[in-house]
Amino acid sequence: MPIDLLLDERDSLEVKRERRIDPDDAYFMSLSSSWSEALRQAFGKIDEFKG
Repeated sequence: MPIDLLLDERDSLEVKRERRIDPDDAYFMSLSSSWSEALRQAFGKIDEFKG
């Protein structure tokens, strides 16, 4: 952190949007938390491997 995000359009070298994501960014923290919870739930639904 920080993460610098730049977006450009295809076939263009012009930056259309940019954003710096800091460790205390509220949207990033919410997204990270939601992603982590979804992964925990998904792994919890996988049957145990019995090899």
